[in-house]
Amino acid sequence: MPIKDAVDLAEFFVDTTAGYTRFKRGAGIVGGPTESAAITKHEGFKWVRRKHYFDEALNPGR
Repeated sequence: MPIKDAVDLAEFFVDTTAGYTRFKRGAGIVGGPTESAAITKHEGFKWVRRKHYFDEALNPGR
């Protein structure tokens, strides 16, 4: 499976779980902004989607 497909599948699972728990009784246990990263043999750790706590100018490389 290509890495892009694997990342998309993982994000789909997280989004589906968050949507499911939103309508479940009790306190929500999944939600909010999520971050995604991939770890490969050749590229190592690489952010796919991440939250920015500061202004875009202070987050170079994005």
